[in-house]
Amino acid sequence: MTLSSPTGRLARWALQIQTYNLKIDYFPGKCNVVAAMLSRPECSDKQTCELQTVVIDVPSRTAGELRTEQLKDLELKKIIDCFEDINKSVDFANWTERGYVLNQGVLYRYSPHSEVEEAQLVVPTHEREKF
Repeated sequence: MTLSSPTGRLARWALQIQTYNLKIDYFPGKCNVVAAMLSRPECSDKQTCELQTVVIDVPSRTAGELRTEQLKDLELKKIIDCFEDINKSVDFANWTERGYVLNQGVLYRYSPHSEVEEAQLVVPTHEREKF
């Protein structure tokens, strides 16, 4: 398939994959037995799934306490320092492009693959074991 000027989703998709040496071959559905098998697996057992609620008690902390813990993590400190640097470098653009944002000195991140539209707190590595 060739388009002289793709737009919208197709254009974004084309921009993302143009860095790879990629060849796409089309196979009609009848000829593509592997995809048909993978997309329609047989299910002999019909087990019902139950929803379960997981509750985690997270201690409330002030923004200052969160910031202190984030600064102990060397990777997060590097990101925070980049945001607080007066001379915004290329790294700043890279971190913002990845969804990082600094709010009241605390680092948050928007996940591009998540359906949640609010920023999530970036938990330092040494704190993750507690959850």
